[in-house]
Amino acid sequence: MNASARFLTPVRGMTRRVFRCRPAGHGRGPLARAAALLLVWTSVAGCLQAPSELAAGMQSSEAASDGPSGTFPSKFRPAPMSLRPMADDSADAASPGVCDDAEGAFDVLQARVFDQHGCSARACHGETMAAGLCLSQHCAYGAIVGADAKFSDLPLVSPGAPDQSFLYQKLRAGTEPGSVRISGSPMPAGLPPLSPDELSAVAAWILAGASRTGPVAAPPGRRASGDYVAETLCRGGEDPGVPSGLDRPVLELDAPAPEEGYQFRMPSQPLAAGSEAELCFATYYDLSEVVPEEFVSADGEYFFVDSTVIQLSSGGHHLSTFNVPAVTTADLSDPTFGEWTCNGGDRDGGACDPTDIHGCGEAGLCMSAPGPYLGCIGYGPAHSNVNPASFGVGTALSPSERVPRIEGVYREVPIRGVLYWNFHAFNLAEEDRLARGRINVTYAKDREELEARVIVNGALDGPHSVPPFSRQRLCNDWVVPQGAKILRLTSHTHQRGSNFRIWDPAGEMIYESFDYETPAYVAYEPAMTFDAADPAARTLRFCADFNNGVGPDGSPDLDTLVQVSRIPDYELFKPFAEACSTGAWGVPCLPLFGDAQCDTAPGAGDGKCDAASIHFGQTSGLEMFMMAVDIVMPPTVERTGTLFDSTFWGTPLPNMELP
Repeated sequence: MNASARFLTPVRGMTRRVFRCRPAGHGRGPLARAAALLLVWTSVAGCLQAPSELAAGMQSSEAASDGPSGTFPSKFRPAPMSLRPMADDSADAASPGVCDDAEGAFDVLQARVFDQHGCSARACHGETMAAGLCLSQHCAYGAIVGADAKFSDLPLVSPGAPDQSFLYQKLRAGTEPGSVRISGSPMPAGLPPLSPDELSAVAAWILAGASRTGPVAAPPGRRASGDYVAETLCRGGEDPGVPSGLDRPVLELDAPAPEEGYQFRMPSQPLAAGSEAELCFATYYDLSEVVPEEFVSADGEYFFVDSTVIQLSSGGHHLSTFNVPAVTTADLSDPTFGEWTCNGGDRDGGACDPTDIHGCGEAGLCMSAPGPYLGCIGYGPAHSNVNPASFGVGTALSPSERVPRIEGVYREVPIRGVLYWNFHAFNLAEEDRLARGRINVTYAKDREELEARVIVNGALDGPHSVPPFSRQRLCNDWVVPQGAKILRLTSHTHQRGSNFRIWDPAGEMIYESFDYETPAYVAYEPAMTFDAADPAARTLRFCADFNNGVGPDGSPDLDTLVQVSRIPDYELFKPFAEACSTGAWGVPCLPLFGDAQCDTAPGAGDGKCDAASIHFGQTSGLEMFMMAVDIVMPPTVERTGTLFDSTFWGTPLPNMELP
């Protein structure tokens, strides 16, 4: 069990994203919950989730865990990809003369880093103030220097200590992948990272005390005749027209050679200036005449792959795909798909037949009408049954995702069928853009062990739900099938879950992820094997912390409280209120008697019976608690589902109260 581990770029979801109970007595048993899991695949990225990660919390690997002790796996640096412009993604550069007119180093940083890299754009930390953080010129300094980051013990900027500054750590993770362990994706989110010189200037300013005005001396090992920040970013005080982060070429992915693999192209999506969108849409594909025969299953229904690379254009936050075997070609005329039209090519915008693979020309794709669905929940015909354990053809929680080949391991992908695309992106520029995505799959030549994905659900109902105005740690045990090998681990909760950790049978921590938005995705080399006859020697423990309405100082926090009025009507497991959310908050109540029962005094009108426990639900208003395992199952385990995907249930331990 001493396998070394390496980080992959966080995978969304497994969507987002992987996955998210109703109090006892509501008539929802394990079978109903299991069925619901097969209907949902929830997006864990909310409104501008990637930018909001500046305040999403990074904690030290030495932080107390109140669980089995152990070491945490190290990161690895993903292989670089080639730089190529995909489109004209220009944005206004910083205003001319900033280096001449600046009152000090911070003004230069504001213009050359926050403004040019889109951090202060309207849709990020500008007008919309994602996560409550303002990085516009009039407010940035006070918002970051000495200010706490949400869900983190680190301040955004700690004067004199770059390595203890959450903002710097997030920026450094983008410029130097693998150099620091952070929660979520690097910054700037969905855009090219800071250059080494830009990062050095930020570090120098923090190291010198993070002053609002005045110059910054060169840090040790560097030279400058005056202000180091200005000389580094303005090349001696002049404005050379350095292109902004929004202007830089974005990463594009070349298609593999036809005999080596295949590239899936996402239909491009328009994004208005300063906007964001999370969309779901469908396409149909048929690779029966494309994939070489040696990589096709004997029944002709699947082809074999062993690695995946995903690339999004600037502003992309995540992309998830779902094979939907329940939807057949006969269902493609269902009105829930809307009108099928060509995306791109000579017939752009024209009506098309999705089963006519070449109907939109070589450059076009036939797609359904997109809709604003989180994780494609509720999209398409009612029997779509999106499988939360499905590999799809690829999933990425960041603009660039690589799942490398493991020798001898392969997985199966349907050779034809309906594909749902769940795409989340934002446009920080001042003009409209087209968002694009590419997925490369490589054919598996060496096929010894079939990879599966299993979802292990933690209990979140009855005695394991989390009551209003409480914080609790939930833990479950899962016995790995004898003879199985675990290749990768990731996790999933919704917005009230954090600090997801997994321990091996020896009590060594083998997985840790702080942030629900972009959970860590950890690969193990060599794979962890579980051959012991004793179940105790094959038992993993997984835990996560859930907050239902408790602020940092212990006071009520309505932002994290489950409130029935905020849960959409299409939630399959919408709960009943059980406590007062305002007025006499925390006091038990019954919706039947109205809100007046929660007033602080008769007739006060300040009460509301609206608070509910945290339990399972398919929307982000409620929760999920899941461990996702990429695994090679032993031959004794029956193949139970599409793509060999399965759902298991953990054995719950008693909930633990948190301070």
